Amino acid sequence: MAVINFTFTTSPQGYKAPTLGVVACLKGTDKRKPMRIEGLTSPDYAHWDKKQQRFLGGTQNDVDNNNLLDALRSQCEQLQKNSQITTPQQFIDALRTGVAPKDVVTFGDFLNSLIDEMRNGTNNKRPSKNYQVYINLLHKLEREGNIINVALADVCNKHFIAFSDFILSLSDDEGRTNYYNLMKLFKQVHTKASKRELNQYRLVFPYAEYTPVKDDEDDEKRPSLSLEQYNAFVGLDLSAIPQSGCNVEFYKTLYHNFCVFLYEMKLRPVDALKLHASNIVAVNGKQYIKYVAEKKKNSKEKNKTTYSPLTPKALEIINHYKGQSAKGYIFPFALNEYDWDYNNAESWNKWNNRKQRAIDMVNQWLKKVAVILGITFPLVCYTFRHSTLSHACMSKGANYMQIALEAATSPDMLLKHYVSNVI
Repeated sequence: MAVINFTFTTSPQGYKAPTLGVVACLKGTDKRKPMRIEGLTSPDYAHWDKKQQRFLGGTQNDVDNNNLLDALRSQCEQLQKNSQITTPQQFIDALRTGVAPKDVVTFGDFLNSLIDEMRNGTNNKRPSKNYQVYINLLHKLEREGNIINVALADVCNKHFIAFSDFILSLSDDEGRTNYYNLMKLFKQVHTKASKRELNQYRLVFPYAEYTPVKDDEDDEKRPSLSLEQYNAFVGLDLSAIPQSGCNVEFYKTLYHNFCVFLYEMKLRPVDALKLHASNIVAVNGKQYIKYVAEKKKNSKEKNKTTYSPLTPKALEIINHYKGQSAKGYIFPFALNEYDWDYNNAESWNKWNNRKQRAIDMVNQWLKKVAVILGITFPLVCYTFRHSTLSHACMSKGANYMQIALEAATSPDMLLKHYVSNVI
């Protein structure tokens, strides 16, 4: 929840010196609101101690003024503890009128405050990019429209069940397939409220038992290119692909090389976008791409670093773009012209949005390619990872463990999704 701090200070901003005021501040921001303290008796500011927040001269005026400050301090502390004040202006207004806001904190208010805490960090926690998943929950609650406006203290099992019914009523494309994660997030938010003594109910609905079961056939089938289709893509006449805009030929070639690189290196699109010249390493005379897959960054596995051997074609693509990225990335996409701090939530969020935009642009171009090549299933960046893993697994004498190590996945995933997947 938002936290308002206060302090007594001489000559607060907006008031002429000498004077004493109380300043309300929104924790973690530069938002503040001052108010002159009235009723002081001939205050001697030479006796004022900033650290102790008191007059230390020992005169009767100092004693009287300190008593007034103690009463005001007690009023401020009560507002901090017992009201739902969220802004410095509300805090000062409450001091002036003696009336705190009566607004009830809703489930949506609390969720928004949690998102702000994770996005901006708190005194003892760094910003976390995990707030993204809570935004997904927020959007679903906004769509449902009722539970988000229920008073936080009243949210109970019936609301949990109602949210379950709502998610299950959606189509797969609208989020039904994400049922388990959304319900889990809902319960996490409720638990956080309970730990802060803002809610006393328990959510006991066994939502896991209602998790939609995926169609096994659809789950197993991950469309891949045949070897003939992939070779046709490699030899594609790029001039035959209609496209408008600036630097058309440059981007056609970039998108084409990017997809070929995904196939050659068995990479996920996000990991290929982030590759930097520093990711290229030599081991025993051979060159590799050394990286930690984005998907594995929060896993508990000890050996998360992947070494993927550079193929001649991949090396050719790297050399083609060498020096074209001012920041030293392998691919000169626009987002790679910035220095990103992946440990900073705000910076990570901007990068994530631009990363998705770059992948979407390649996917839009691939739609046109699919028409030219006569491919009937959706052709996207990820198809090239599916395809290379399918082809590798179907090759004679395939070593699933080695393939899994090079692709930053597991042998079980290969057996489940790729072994019999070539169309």
